[in-house]
Amino acid sequence: MSLMVRPRTRLDLAALLPVMFVAALCLCLPVLSHAQDLPANGEAKAPGVTRDLLIEQLGSDDHAERAAASRRLLGEIDLALGEHAKRYLLAPARRADAELDAIINDLGKQFRDASTPEQRHRLLDIARHHFVQLLRLKTWPGPRAGALGVIQAAVLPDRSPEPLRRAIKQAYDIQNVPVIRVVNTLPGFPAYAYLEPGDIIVRIDGNTLVAAGVGQEVSSQFGNLILDKRQNDTMRFTVWRNGKLMPVSVKLASSDAIRNLYEPTDSRLMVQYRVKWWQFRDRIVSRAKGEPLLRIDLGRPSEPGDD
Repeated sequence: MSLMVRPRTRLDLAALLPVMFVAALCLCLPVLSHAQDLPANGEAKAPGVTRDLLIEQLGSDDHAERAAASRRLLGEIDLALGEHAKRYLLAPARRADAELDAIINDLGKQFRDASTPEQRHRLLDIARHHFVQLLRLKTWPGPRAGALGVIQAAVLPDRSPEPLRRAIKQAYDIQNVPVIRVVNTLPGFPAYAYLEPGDIIVRIDGNTLVAAGVGQEVSSQFGNLILDKRQNDTMRFTVWRNGKLMPVSVKLASSDAIRNLYEPTDSRLMVQYRVKWWQFRDRIVSRAKGEPLLRIDLGRPSEPGDD
């Protein structure tokens, strides 16, 4: 469903499609309002960490170090792409191409210097995520209802894992709480940087969901909480990951961007934007090989539905 680096959770996705469609429309994207930094995700940031060090760590022998470096670079567009990202978003049309070329040159050098296939794979994953962010922020900058960029499914209380039920009881002294399982996340939106497939969302802004009706009603309940927010609002989640409860903060983005960028049923980029990503990726690889750059246009197509 998605070109994710992180492993997916095995679920019956066909059975979940009605719920997924509701979820896709309430994705909470981190909107960078043309020049904002992404929010923290509950992890302490190591002081003095540079982009060069993080890129080097993408090729580390330690899986945890590789994963942590990926998360940091996914979560901070300025750190991953440098000052050219802000300049591109703020530049008039006559200057935007030059800033985009500078971004591609930089990414091409990183790709060329990567020491392992996994490091190159992670670099392209980070590049795709921020490519979609740049496209989204340049094309849909205005205020909209919130979106997270997550495909989700409700888990009713009687289906929750026993360790999770115990953790909720111990932490909050409550029982019979429905939760939200993260099925997938969409590149270019905040969930991709801060949530992982298999995460279970237990609390939203300090509140739990209500165990009423079937799973689709709980899923819609979660979606409505997001749609009630606006892009740039921050939502705070408590997430169950690797047997522990942890805080994750996400700055929302525009629901319009999701509707326009992603197919509603299979979580892929619309065809015209997939083509733009392929062109962007090929330019990175060409630059790594020392080949000349070909021009691409990241602007909105003249007809939104055309290829």
